[in-house]
Amino acid sequence: MKSIYPIALPVFIVSSICACLSCADVQTVEEQDQKKYLLGPPRVPQMPAKAPELKDALDTDLTASVTQGVDSNPLLDSTHKADSYTQEAVDMHFKYQLPDNELGSAGLRFGANAFNVNYYRITDVNIFDGVADLYMDQDLCKDVKASAGYIFETMWYPHNRQGNYLGNSFIVSFKHKVTGWLYERVAYRTEYRNYLDRKIMMNNLTQGSDLRQDIRNTVRYELGIYLGKKMKFTTINDFYINESNYQYMDYYDYWSDTVRLSLIAILTKKLYGTAGFSYQRRSYYSRQVSDSEAYQRDNVYTAGGSFIYDITKSLSAFVSYSHSEDHTNEPLERYVDTLYSGGMTYSF
Repeated sequence: MKSIYPIALPVFIVSSICACLSCADVQTVEEQDQKKYLLGPPRVPQMPAKAPELKDALDTDLTASVTQGVDSNPLLDSTHKADSYTQEAVDMHFKYQLPDNELGSAGLRFGANAFNVNYYRITDVNIFDGVADLYMDQDLCKDVKASAGYIFETMWYPHNRQGNYLGNSFIVSFKHKVTGWLYERVAYRTEYRNYLDRKIMMNNLTQGSDLRQDIRNTVRYELGIYLGKKMKFTTINDFYINESNYQYMDYYDYWSDTVRLSLIAILTKKLYGTAGFSYQRRSYYSRQVSDSEAYQRDNVYTAGGSFIYDITKSLSAFVSYSHSEDHTNEPLERYVDTLYSGGMTYSF
């Protein structure tokens, strides 16, 4: 009887290498895609906005910011190699009030923003994220507003080309003003991500000729509460299903449920504070962990806060802190990460 080990051992080695490579891709691409929201500068809290005096006026919002920070774990792995980073961001958005119709008020919102992060030594996680969007808002009745929009995104990892993608999203939402201090919003978003340099892997561990493509369908429910005139509490629940043509163990097919809690406060005439906590549960359909046949389950906890101080009417300074942990059943992907940052924001 012939031994199966000469055949089984190479297959096992190849499978292990593929699994490790896939895990590395997750660390430097999938998780960094979520982490970009933590790297961005905090926004000055906005209480209920006042309507423009002229309905046909173009409302302009232009801001630019520079951030300097320290990241305790840029690669999101067990090495915990810290590094410093510099981040620049530019945001240009506009609102244009359309003539009223039989339903009520209508308007357009459009603009673009660019976000760039450069680490000093661990440059595999450098990112450039550019987004352009267009929305149309329409009052359906006195307290209900509908919005529909399109979002184009280009995500670029200068030193990790397999993470580069183009995203096209379509979104529709409805906002209900329950009272003067309470609102709720429900939204649906479908997103198509086309990766530019990432070939798919087939179930037989061979590389396919097609590039990776993901479809993500998201449902969001948001509840906002104004606590007087100086505080706002928000809870957001995002549930989405991610489906990919990457066949190996359906590696990028999973569902995610995220709950975010945030509080913003006007502490003084010039000082603002923010605090937040989020919990994300990711459940993969067929991806097995490295040390058993169990399917991967991630539990990501994030907490943080910031202070923002208005130096002048246009110039603000801020400091931020965030801490994240992934309590996953995949030993290769457990991590703890802390970000300390500070910077300046200028509004034109």
